[in-house]
Formats: sequence, structure tokens, C-alpha cells
Amino acid sequence: MVTKTVLISLGLVTILAFQSGSCSRAPEGEMTPIAIFEGDKSLLIYFNKDVPTNFPYEYSQRVLAVPREDGKGSTVLSGIDMSFALDPIDGHKGVGVKLRDDISESDEAYIRKKVMESRGVFRVFHNITPDAVVTLD
Repeated sequence: MVTKTVLISLGLVTILAFQSGSCSRAPEGEMTPIAIFEGDKSLLIYFNKDVPTNFPYEYSQRVLAVPREDGKGSTVLSGIDMSFALDPIDGHKGVGVKLRDDISESDEAYIRKKVMESRGVFRVFHNITPDAVVTLD
């Protein structure tokens, strides 16, 4: 009885060890930093203080993305490289948007217009890094 339990436990530990090791190793050159660097085309979007906790995620889905034709999730708007949550500043949650380097003028104008016309937006910054924003009030 003890031997069977030990063997099963050892087998599970071995399987989990191989599985966790394979998940933590990323191939060379395939990782993309989630950040906005000096010189990147970007938008930093900060929301009103009274927005719900999940508002940044819902905003990203509603404003910065469109539903996929197959009904399985959404796809970011043309010209957006990535979007991610920003650290709150003065109680304002935010979303950072890194635009593609080769974004067309019409795509960039469409994204900016859509952002500026959307509800809940407190302030938008263009083409600056998140660490350059110290205060909003």
C-alpha cells in the first residue's frame, strides 16, 4: 500500500516538474516587453476616479478592440501593437496603448478620435512614457 502511494506520488512530481519547466522557458527572441519606451507611438489613457474596478478591461474590449467574426473574443484595432493596465495615479486607473511603428495616419486618427469620444476618460497623453506622468490632479 505504501509502495503504491509512493510510486504514484513520485510519478506526479516527475510529470509536474517537466511540465512546469517547459512553461517557464521562452524561446530566444520571442518575448515582447510590455512597456512603452521613449520614441514609441503611444496613448496613455487615464479614467475618472469613480470608474468600477474592471473598467480598464471593459474599456479595452469596448473601445480599443472589435469582436472577432467567429464570435470568439476580440481583436485590437488596426494599428495597435498592445494595450495594458497602467499603475493608478492620484486614484485614476489607466490603460497604456502602444501603437505600431508603421500605423497609418488614418488608423491613428481613428483610434485617437474613438478614445477622445469615449465615456469615462479623464486625461489622455500622446507619445510619452508612463513614468513621465507623475500627477493628474
